Amino acid sequence: SCKIMINERNIQKAKNQYLMKLIEKLSTSHGIADYLAEIETNFEDFAFYQKDLEVISHLEVDEVMETCKKYISSSNGLFISLWNRNPIRRPR
Repeated sequence: SCKIMINERNIQKAKNQYLMKLIEKLSTSHGIADYLAEIETNFEDFAFYQKDLEVISHLEVDEVMETCKKYISSSNGLFISLWNRNPIRRPR
């Protein structure tokens, strides 16, 4: 059985983090060009940026759960964290 701890609060945190990174990226001409190039490469339509925020804002917990269940097997032992509250310290 797939044990995924996803709730509305986690989804909202992920949305906020995405939006903050997008705003930071779009604050420079280089960032705007890079963003549009990513959109063109991934979706073959640079105008997808118009749908990008709409897709993110309408993301629901059950959609994330279904996607996780589809692509992440609990036997793989995968842990995903969306924020750096307690970053893992790596030896130097």
